[in-house]
Amino acid sequence: MAAKRGSTKAEYNLALSYYEGNGLIKSLPNAISWWRMAAKGNDPRAEYNLGVLYYKGHGFVKNIENTVEWWHKSALQGNPDAEYNLGTLYYKGVGVKKDIAKAMKWWEMASAQDEPLANKGMDLAAYTTPDTR
Repeated sequence: MAAKRGSTKAEYNLALSYYEGNGLIKSLPNAISWWRMAAKGNDPRAEYNLGVLYYKGHGFVKNIENTVEWWHKSALQGNPDAEYNLGTLYYKGVGVKKDIAKAMKWWEMASAQDEPLANKGMDLAAYTTPDTR
């Protein structure tokens, strides 16, 4: 099994199968375990998903600091979903100090990868903030 040999892609896919119950019995603990392994290998999708689980309190106690940490790691690797969500956290000041310039930076990066919600975030910031730069 490729996941047991340390293939981060296989670890991520196995976690997703456990999470969705696709071909395996649904198991959040197993999904988390495999996503953690994939994240140790710097898989941005696994990092993003761990952030989502912390954000929702799904399998963990809800923890926005851990959410920010995982989404930041993922965003630094170019994950547009993480970039968009991190921008939103900065815009709202959730788990981080409110910073419109950082929000715009992350949304611009996500937009460059065709994340449609990023454009809406930038439009909202431009409309509601006198100086977004």
